[in-house]
Amino acid sequence: MEFELHFRNELKRLKFKRYHVCEILNCTMPTLKTKIENPERLTVGDITKLNNSGFELNRIIYELKN
Repeated sequence: MEFELHFRNELKRLKFKRYHVCEILNCTMPTLKTKIENPERLTVGDITKLNNSGFELNRIIYELKN
């Protein structure tokens, strides 16, 4: 749940919509929803693509740990 909140904040910061992320990850909206609800389902490839698109996933992970 916390990851989802941080993910939404990143969407706002980048001015992205979820369909943009689906295009980046080459996945469907239901698949994206599953990955956001269960971040352990994100693959290394997904994380690389998101980082390359401007997502600050390192900051999200840091905030989730603390």
